[in-house]
Amino acid sequence: DSTATTLTVVAFVDSLSSPVQAAHIHQGARGVNGPVLFPATSIQEEEGRYSLLFDATLTATQDSLLRAGALYVNVHT
Repeated sequence: DSTATTLTVVAFVDSLSSPVQAAHIHQGARGVNGPVLFPATSIQEEEGRYSLLFDATLTATQDSLLRAGALYVNVHT
């Protein structure tokens, strides 16, 4: 839907070297560090597997960046 302004992302990670401390959605092309746009709204752990939830309302510019593949998730351990 090209008029969508709400973003919901659910991500699962495991086999990490240490516990998840934070997770964010950043702006940036592949291989480029970018600024944080949205923090995870929930981080849950069960038996070493983490579920990360992001709920965000996007601006028109952020929506365009998402569609261009210029957002990424960064998980901090």
